[in-house]
Amino acid sequence: MTLSRQQLETYNSDGIVFPVKVFSAEEVFYFRTALEKLLADFEQGALKRLDGLHLFFPWAYRLATHDALLNTVEQVLGEELLIDGTLVFYKPAHDSSYVSWHQDSVYSTWHLTPSTSAWIALTPSNRENGCMRAIPGSHKQGLLSHTNHHDTSNLLVRGEQVVTVNEANAVDVVLAPGEISMHQSTLVHGSNSNASDTARIGFIVRFVTNQIAKQERPVLRVRGNADCSHLTIAHAPTEERLLGWRAFNSS
Repeated sequence: MTLSRQQLETYNSDGIVFPVKVFSAEEVFYFRTALEKLLADFEQGALKRLDGLHLFFPWAYRLATHDALLNTVEQVLGEELLIDGTLVFYKPAHDSSYVSWHQDSVYSTWHLTPSTSAWIALTPSNRENGCMRAIPGSHKQGLLSHTNHHDTSNLLVRGEQVVTVNEANAVDVVLAPGEISMHQSTLVHGSNSNASDTARIGFIVRFVTNQIAKQERPVLRVRGNADCSHLTIAHAPTEERLLGWRAFNSS
């Protein structure tokens, strides 16, 4: 059992639990090296948000479906697990990118199904380099009002942000490489810019169950055998598909 009873209680009461050790140092090195190899194919600093890597790159699929990760998620969602997306936030050293205060559920409908987001640290994630920050207990407020504000430094595509946030209640989600946090879809969270000398890299996996409503985007079944006939089921990539991933991210 990866999570203790106390950690499960914290997840339910605060809407987030961290840190949880999942990956070894060797595994972190492998996954980070694979990601940095991909980033090297682009102009330095050009890519800061990378969506859907698990659908196009075997290494990302292995990361998102790692047994230790799935065992941890099972403890909060049960045995029927689907992946409804992955996302990398890459903040280079001394970079102005940030994530506004928001709830994941505002556009995703993840609040309508059991769901959780696993935030995996591939580098140290701390206050100086712009770690995730969260408002514990905010998930109990349900869906909150958001506005969309365009800002090129905001890593959120729509620029969504919660109208009112009391930042005095925020906690820093500090993680070492190989540790994860898990948070609920209605938790209010965000992050500041990176003021440090090194990059901050987080790989996020969105887990749902077969109870999710019909949607256009494909999901990846990773555990269980419940009825998913209303969903489009993706398959594991057998080779790197860079062109397909480029098209996916430009759509």
